[in-house]
Amino acid sequence: MTTTPRNWQTAAIVLVSVTCACRAGTAARQPTTLVTYHSPMWYEETGSYFQPSPDGRRAIYGTGSRSRLFDLATGKEDDATWRRSLDRVRAGAFMPDGALVRLAASDNDSAWYGGRDGQALQLPIPPKALPRWSPNGSSLAYFVFGESTVAIATPGPLKTVHLDGRVDGLAWAPSGQALYAVVLHDDGLSSLEEISIDGSVKVVRANLDASPFLNSIAFAADGRTVYLALASDGAPDPARRHDPEAPHRDLDIYALDASSGRLRVVTSAPGDDFCPFVIDGTLYWTHNDPGAEVVVFPLRGGNPKVAAGHGFLPRWSPDGRQIAFTRGYHRLADYGLDMDGWVVGVDASGATTSPPRTLIGGFGEDMGPVWSPDGRWVAYHSHRSATAVPLYESPGRTDDTWLMPSSGGKEIRLTDFGFEVGPPDWSPDGRHLIFDSWEKDGVPRFAKPWIITIDPATGQSLGAARMPIPESVKGITGESWSPRGDEIAFVERIDDVRRALWVSRPDGSAAQKLVEFQSYTIGGISWTPDARELLYGALADDRMQIFAIARTGGTARQLTHDAASLLHPSVSPDGRLVAASRIPWRKELQRIPLP
Repeated sequence: MTTTPRNWQTAAIVLVSVTCACRAGTAARQPTTLVTYHSPMWYEETGSYFQPSPDGRRAIYGTGSRSRLFDLATGKEDDATWRRSLDRVRAGAFMPDGALVRLAASDNDSAWYGGRDGQALQLPIPPKALPRWSPNGSSLAYFVFGESTVAIATPGPLKTVHLDGRVDGLAWAPSGQALYAVVLHDDGLSSLEEISIDGSVKVVRANLDASPFLNSIAFAADGRTVYLALASDGAPDPARRHDPEAPHRDLDIYALDASSGRLRVVTSAPGDDFCPFVIDGTLYWTHNDPGAEVVVFPLRGGNPKVAAGHGFLPRWSPDGRQIAFTRGYHRLADYGLDMDGWVVGVDASGATTSPPRTLIGGFGEDMGPVWSPDGRWVAYHSHRSATAVPLYESPGRTDDTWLMPSSGGKEIRLTDFGFEVGPPDWSPDGRHLIFDSWEKDGVPRFAKPWIITIDPATGQSLGAARMPIPESVKGITGESWSPRGDEIAFVERIDDVRRALWVSRPDGSAAQKLVEFQSYTIGGISWTPDARELLYGALADDRMQIFAIARTGGTARQLTHDAASLLHPSVSPDGRLVAASRIPWRKELQRIPLP
């Protein structure tokens, strides 16, 4: 049963008591880890964070279908509470007394719900908005991530405050008399801005090197110290954002003196430390450790061994002596900018023969390099700009398929229409490339396949056309050309978790569904050289693992049983080895007492 109160204040009276006051503690030398969560996702997990309750007993993790609630005393999930009386819970927040508020999706709409004793009480908060209650629960503010306004609901009329950039974080000051917002600007830098109850705005600190993802703002009990996640205490050179090897670009927790504007580092460790919260004199934050690496294992069985660190999307060279891959650290401050194409030398057993080095570098996301069958060209996706830009979505950036000689030289732009383009794959005759691209006015994450015809002598495009797919298939998440050239395999994205592996001719005819499986991400597909089997990444025991299925269909067999997620398989030219991405994705909720 759901009921809707006449206004948000009624809901607040029903749900809110008083938030406990913060107490000062003593500093700890090492943080305590309360929860460790291993995700089966890939890039989608980068910005996910823990949101502890005001009493420090529970924590919400993430958004979307993988969101969940943890009991911090045990470190275990509390699925019963998270989904009680509601289906398809997609996000949550805590009110000052610790009451749980959840965003639940339905077939036609989504809504925020609070409530007690098993009831679900619908709240008049826009479904895309993120609510923030004042410490005593008498006022509510909310914002939509990425938009430039903040709504403030006090006992008076609703106020809409316009800021000078996109709002990426919002929190009430302990006094309840003002809000603080992290506001992102076009130059890639953020400002911390104070919003008074009457709607006036004051910049507290400009030129902050913050994340373009969602930020949280935490306060010491007296309101004089503000805790933020920053990559540095100054303004970075935009070119450093594009360098995967740029040092010290991970996020750390900083303390900002609200009166002087001075910054000091509070926590610093390899990997991103972000989204701080202060509860009862203790500082909490989320720690990212993706640990991505390229691994190689025998097709017929054996343990994976590392070929290159900080890499993913591996592809073999035609002679089997090199593996191309994408190098990147999933840095939140520079997300989507710090990816380049790299290559590592290997021998017949997959052991490294030469250290990893840059193959493709530019101002942007250079991803998914793959050699042409004759080894002359390398094709790849690139979301790039002519000069260093500060943000993934900065004006002037393109999103297309590119080509360059494998020995180096002038790059050739093959398309000018892409949107969130996927890595390409070659036809065995070297005359065609297939890739997928979202439609700008379509459904996000439901991409469609395109085929480019290539002049193999010059590398120039002779045109691109949409590859037909069955009408029932709304979108795909990857494709691979058969070594025989007569078929293309592709993965259908049915919904958030359901996938299906298909095979069809390049003209879309004779389409056949081989198997349905589960995955929350792009798991990849690869043919064996004899075209008799297909390898793909799918969920197994809540981890991605590599599976194989006969081209004729039948029962799939699980090839790997790794403790971490394995995805993006690529079979070596001789059919003996498989290269794959190994991504543990350890997410931790950590804390230290404040001095």
